[in-house]
Amino acid sequence: EPVLWATSKGSASGLWTRLDVDPVATPIVEWRWRAEAHLDEADNTDPAREDAPVRLILAFDGDKASLPVRDQMFFERARLFAGVDMPYATLMYIWGHGQPLEALFASPHTSRVQKIVVCNDGTGTREWHRLRRNIIDDYR
Repeated sequence: EPVLWATSKGSASGLWTRLDVDPVATPIVEWRWRAEAHLDEADNTDPAREDAPVRLILAFDGDKASLPVRDQMFFERARLFAGVDMPYATLMYIWGHGQPLEALFASPHTSRVQKIVVCNDGTGTREWHRLRRNIIDDYR
C-alpha cells in the first residue's frame, strides 16, 4: 500500500489537499497510521507544548460572519500572520499524550479547533493502527 512518511526535527511536517465531500453522503473516514515514539513533553491543552506525533486534520466550510466577534477577530489575526484563511471549523484526530482515549478538548488557541484523542500513550508505537470515525458524530 502507498504510505506517506513524514519526519521533522524541531518543526512539523504535513501534507494537505482540498476535498469536496458531502459528509452526509460519506460520513466515515478511515485511515492507518503509526507513530515512531510518544512525545513525552507534549500537552495539547498548553499552547507552548501543543504537539502530537501524528494527527489527521479535517477542515470545514461555513459562514464565518455568523460566528461571535471574538472568533472573527482571531480568524483575521491568523490570516494576517499566516497569509491564509482559517477554516470555519477544524476537527483534529490526534495521538495524545497524557489524555485518555476519546478525550475531546478545544485548541488552547481557539474553540473553533476541536481535538479528539484516538490514540495515546497506551497505544503501541511502531505499530500500524487502523482507525475509522464518523465525522458527523465527531463534529457534533
